[in-house]
Amino acid sequence: MFPLLLFTGLALIIVHGELYRGREGYRVIGTGGSNPECCGSDCSLSRSACAVLCSRENSTCKSFNYKAADGSCVLNQEELYAFDALFEETPAWAYYGPIANEVSSSQWTLVFKAVSGSGINFIESWQQPGVAHDQDLTNQNPAYFSKYGASSSYPFYRSHWLDDWSTAGIKEVKLGLYENGTEVMAMTFDGVGSSRDDWFSHARLRTHPYTVDLAAFSPTFFSLQGQLYRKFYISMSAVFNNCDNFGWLIVENKDTNLCIFDKESPKPQFLYARGSEGTDFINQVYGKAEVLAVFVKFS
Repeated sequence: MFPLLLFTGLALIIVHGELYRGREGYRVIGTGGSNPECCGSDCSLSRSACAVLCSRENSTCKSFNYKAADGSCVLNQEELYAFDALFEETPAWAYYGPIANEVSSSQWTLVFKAVSGSGINFIESWQQPGVAHDQDLTNQNPAYFSKYGASSSYPFYRSHWLDDWSTAGIKEVKLGLYENGTEVMAMTFDGVGSSRDDWFSHARLRTHPYTVDLAAFSPTFFSLQGQLYRKFYISMSAVFNNCDNFGWLIVENKDTNLCIFDKESPKPQFLYARGSEGTDFINQVYGKAEVLAVFVKFS
């Protein structure tokens, strides 16, 4: 008999040394999941038997979905608590996977995610000490940290690593922008010896999607703090009220009517240059991302 520990809405199953934690009302989808022992019409399994199947297939099975009503068992190649996971809320199913303490995307750990138009003050959410959704990750709605969760109902995700940045041994940092779950712009930065608020800089830039050499351009602004209500600001404009603003990125943090691109609403708005060389924002030739995410790699 397999040990089974029950909690309200949750369960822990230990099988062959593997520990699976359950979450009622969710299932992972779109991962090529299957039940390798399901042939014909008789596919009913106990929850423990489903866990055994996942444990046997541990080279490909990272989690499983289980429907108690008919014993349906689906093995997943992805986990629910991942930035890239596709999932759905459904009362008939329950998700089971490893206990999660981090949100990952390939080799990156997610430390912050914000949704455009959600009404939050972007910079206050970034700097808000003590807010750490990953301290109770398995009780969070995955929409908080999923790249597909672009709803204002889940405005931002913040990891404890933002408060522990200086002692975390961060090697590299990535800023990514997403539309409909697709990455549309990304930059990476040297994170060694950085702080939470100074890694986003011209001097630390490693990679970017533009054909121009940003190092040669020496942007006037290249910082997280930016200028007034423009954050994560990369711009050649030296004068704030000069709306002829050539640049690469602006996070609009508060409502203002100064320039036409500042009027994008509701806030926050994530504006980025779509072209290969940058854009003049006054011409409104720019992309508007739904999700902004920051990731780190550790030494």
